[in-house]
Amino acid sequence: AQEHSLRSGVGRAMSPETVAALAAAVAKLKQDPRLVHHPQLECFREYLLSTWGVRLDEKGQSAPKAPMQIDLSDDEEPAAAAPDAGGKDEPVPMVQAFDVADSDEEDPDRIPEDPGPYPPLPPERGSTQEEEATEEKLAECGAAKQAAQQAMEAGDVNMALGKYTEALLTGAASALLFVRRAELLMKLRRPVAAVR
Repeated sequence: AQEHSLRSGVGRAMSPETVAALAAAVAKLKQDPRLVHHPQLECFREYLLSTWGVRLDEKGQSAPKAPMQIDLSDDEEPAAAAPDAGGKDEPVPMVQAFDVADSDEEDPDRIPEDPGPYPPLPPERGSTQEEEATEEKLAECGAAKQAAQQAMEAGDVNMALGKYTEALLTGAASALLFVRRAELLMKLRRPVAAVR
């Protein structure tokens, strides 16, 4: 539908004969691009150059843009421009490098390296004789979890971390308890311990 509206818009702006003549002119220019330099086509050439930023060489071909060079040397003077394929020395746009402060040291939100020691992990399920958590283990886990929540409410994050770890070591902890301890470790800026 959009293509049809574009064609009908062109039809209103130009007659079908004009559009056909333009298509024929473009076909001829494709066959012999040098024709773009003909005086009769000066308005078309100017349109291409001004509107579309096209650069044409003597043959009417699009001239490639000069590559940009970035000077990363420590020298005070910029490097000399290399001659192009035609042997002409054309100025090549240069971008001067500048010193950038070490961003690693300036970022106050960057978490420093977490060397350890890391909180212990519970044994893998199924690695001991007991496959299912017993009532006793569930009660131990629940008590440690409740103590961790109380320590968090009191603002004692180290006690809370110890109690979350204690709850995990019972072997009866849910995945949510692992997440709670990881959240606490991230608050303590210990990312490696959190993902272990």
